[in-house]
Amino acid sequence: MKGTLTSDHCGALYLVDRQLGEVVEGGRPRSHCVLRKLQLPEALGCSEASRAAPAPVAGETAAEPPAAGVPSPGPAAGGAAAGAAVASGGAFAAAAEQVVVRSLRLPEAWTNSLGAGVNALEMVHHHDGSGGECLLLSAGAAIYRLPLGAQPAPASPPLVQQEAAQPFTELTQTGLRPPAAQPDEAPAPQLLAGADAKTASAKSAPADGFGDAARFGRVMSNLVEDGRGALLLLDGGVGRPDEIAELCAIRRVHPHTGAVATVGRLKCRADFASLSITANGWLFVSWADACDGTLIDLGLVPPPSLQPRRRTLPADLGALLGWERTAGGGGGGGSGGGSDSAAADVTIRVGERSFPAHRLILSARCDYFKQRLAGDGGFADGRAAELELADADPDAFALVLRWLYTGGAHIPAEQARGVGGLADRLLLPELCDAALEVMVETLAPETVVDSLLWAARMAHLSRGFAQRLEELKAWYVAHHELVCQRAPASVRRLMEARSDLAFELMCAQSRGASRREQV
Repeated sequence: MKGTLTSDHCGALYLVDRQLGEVVEGGRPRSHCVLRKLQLPEALGCSEASRAAPAPVAGETAAEPPAAGVPSPGPAAGGAAAGAAVASGGAFAAAAEQVVVRSLRLPEAWTNSLGAGVNALEMVHHHDGSGGECLLLSAGAAIYRLPLGAQPAPASPPLVQQEAAQPFTELTQTGLRPPAAQPDEAPAPQLLAGADAKTASAKSAPADGFGDAARFGRVMSNLVEDGRGALLLLDGGVGRPDEIAELCAIRRVHPHTGAVATVGRLKCRADFASLSITANGWLFVSWADACDGTLIDLGLVPPPSLQPRRRTLPADLGALLGWERTAGGGGGGGSGGGSDSAAADVTIRVGERSFPAHRLILSARCDYFKQRLAGDGGFADGRAAELELADADPDAFALVLRWLYTGGAHIPAEQARGVGGLADRLLLPELCDAALEVMVETLAPETVVDSLLWAARMAHLSRGFAQRLEELKAWYVAHHELVCQRAPASVRRLMEARSDLAFELMCAQSRGASRREQV
């Protein structure tokens, strides 16, 4: 594998897998470069919520950069950004099995045209803040742009979150092994700045300019992106690849216009360097095989991953759910723990699990708890330090609690009925309706009968359940043949458990068949 491992700061890593093919005339083997996208699981702390749009590139409207000369540089962000929590032992092994690998083959004509430049392929992920994302690659004496498609920008957490469309076309596989099938071919990367292999000259001196009018000598570092989206690299000038230049230039590249500018120079200490940007905007140059580095104050804006997170009320209240971190992420539950759990003044016991919570938030957000926690509300345990919520599913309550604190929660299809029933019981009609919407939208022949029987039991409780029951009936009638084909046991179970409902559905099917015959 060649090139830099880079991250989209949303739980995905990109790398280039270079494979050598048959030897062609001249003794040089063909190069097959496959772009791998590794989607990391949420168990490693990877989330879409971490996406942050960069500020505009220099030359566009932007906030002023931080003042130069900040005394102590902070942690650095390199080509592959952090964002995944560190797991250990069996937990890491289990999470690794959930990694999804997607592949996209770079055009063979393009990779072969790079010649020796393919051995020094570097890349960084870039998104422009409006949904578009791409990979910026350096090869030879040029910078290329490979579009990856559009991805919706994040918004406030909705009641129901759906998986975003993937820019890679197919080839999903669990585990770290690359797919065996032949991946689809990507479009040829577009020249952003510099000269491609056909027009480049070994004697061309580095020059600033726009697009193909700019010239690079020899890119001798990885690519790093600052908080305004500008690309930074080291240019070793004209010379042999194994020759250490006396001075190298720090070049800045605009990711959209391809404008190249030299922003500084420094003495070379090796033939390759690794660049990163610290939390206060300093550029750190780590020299290969030199065991030291150089800090340079260029007044850069730190990458979004190192900038302070914008405070929001849902995020701050969600941070109070310390039991989520103890349990390893949202949707779980634990027996307390975490610094934020220490501020909890009541514990809700659901089955074998305990959920530290806050009386003020529960009372303000939920009428059920407002009545139960009131000292004069008629509940004997209203002032108790621990309350029990009987006959409730802990996983469903974890989602209800997250919704109470943040106003949003991802409701998996398999938990929709549990969340809907519990939300109705706790007098939360908005959450109940959202859960029932998930149930209806994710119906399948294998699940419709269970949903029908459940909704029929709940229909007497509220109009919402009765309305959803009618939608379930209509879906069953429209897909009756498919249900009988794929889940015949569920049809027998329906006839045994609710013969009246089965008879009603049979009559509806008969009426529908008669109308189709008349038409």
